[in-house]
Amino acid sequence: MFASARILVAALMLMSLVSRSHAFQEAAPADWEVEIKKMLTDYETAFNAKDVEKIGQMWLKDANYHDRIAGVKFTGREELTANFKKTFETIPGIRLRLDVTSVTRLKDDLVTAEGTVTMYVPDQDPTYNTMTAIFVKDEGKWVIASAEEVAPAGPPTASEALSQLDWLLGEWAADLDSEQTAGRQLEASRLTTTYRYSPTKTFLIRSFALTTQDKDEPIVQGTQIIGWDPRASQIRSWTFSSDGAFGEAFWAKTGEEWMIKTTTTLADGGAASGTYVMTRLTTDQITLSLIGQSVNGQPLPQADPITLTRQPIESAEATEK
Repeated sequence: MFASARILVAALMLMSLVSRSHAFQEAAPADWEVEIKKMLTDYETAFNAKDVEKIGQMWLKDANYHDRIAGVKFTGREELTANFKKTFETIPGIRLRLDVTSVTRLKDDLVTAEGTVTMYVPDQDPTYNTMTAIFVKDEGKWVIASAEEVAPAGPPTASEALSQLDWLLGEWAADLDSEQTAGRQLEASRLTTTYRYSPTKTFLIRSFALTTQDKDEPIVQGTQIIGWDPRASQIRSWTFSSDGAFGEAFWAKTGEEWMIKTTTTLADGGAASGTYVMTRLTTDQITLSLIGQSVNGQPLPQADPITLTRQPIESAEATEK
């Protein structure tokens, strides 16, 4: 990750502060809120236009930025402006997702903000960091006085990380038509899947099976192990199928959806990849969509989403084990 790219986070995380801040949504904005909103709108326009000089003017002359992840600091408008220019030249495709968690007015001319930022750089995995920033009023206008970026605090235990998926515990089932059986050329079939914890709750274990109406034995079945990767600070999974295929995936939560990016070695030695989108519709119903699927480098048409329904009988046993 480019250290200079992180400078963008310090200011850009504040662009959506007014629209995302709960405090700004509940009542008519005060004068200082209106002024900050205008400043952020101007900043966003300048950034999208790659107007480095205008962006620099939105920082205090002796502003400072501290990247605690890379262990570097930038001080002063000139140094910041130089790094903005370098960043735009080096990674012109950079983009961010900004989520402000709080904004506080400490004095008439002093405002603090905290939030999280997801940074997207072409051909790299997204990064998720925590940001704090300070606004001051300088010569009648709001500017950024300082900003700091730190790595997000990870859950202290694997079980705490996996608790985000507690709602999956139990048995789920879906009736599939022939177009939803992932190219297995089967007639209508039934997918059943069960989630339970390992004895120490450090892993979530998923068992799955695909059966057809005319056969008692599963056509294919397998096991998936879901765990917490403390080095990557991300949920990962490893899947093993009875036909000899195996694969791994990285999980990321976006709103009410889970994005599960998979890579698979097929039983015949081929390679497959794709992204599952798992959405919790209700307590007892989820949808699973496979997008961007390819086999041996050849893209495949997107299949219709699968709807899984919680099964009432076996759920309690799966949860207790």
